[in-house]
Amino acid sequence: LETAQTARTINELSTVIRLCERVINANPGNNLAPFARRLAAWAHNRRGELLIEADQAADALDQFQAAIELDPQNSLAIHNRAVTLAQQNDFDAALIDFNRVIELNPGLAIAYRNRGELLAAQGKLDDAIADYSRAIESLPDDAELRRARAHALQQQDQFELARSDLDRSIQIAPNE
Repeated sequence: LETAQTARTINELSTVIRLCERVINANPGNNLAPFARRLAAWAHNRRGELLIEADQAADALDQFQAAIELDPQNSLAIHNRAVTLAQQNDFDAALIDFNRVIELNPGLAIAYRNRGELLAAQGKLDDAIADYSRAIESLPDDAELRRARAHALQQQDQFELARSDLDRSIQIAPNE
């Protein structure tokens, strides 16, 4: 546990994963195995995040996948995989993952925001606006989110609503 608390690098996270694998493989029925699986999943996900920062998306996807295999309820790893897939233009797979994240964690505003961005890019503006609105419920002072919804509204010729969002965005962040 101490190793996990101080792990900051890919190599240190690899050590955490190896230790967890020892616990899991030693006796899969022991009481520590579920904890070790969740901890290893966390370490894989964190390694994936570091790989994204290093511009190694393919390796990061492998880490997110490993995390999800260890802990299928790990909404953070699923979300990270969805974002990475969307950035690689694999919109269908990303949408499946965003839907799963929202199913697991319906209050996660960032998942609605990111799914909204994906839907807007696909031209599904009604669904995008609904997701932006849901995200705004939790993040009412997010100027960028307001601008994203305004853009989608403008594309649907809902100019007054778009203007309202833009006005609010300017109030929130007048220098942007």
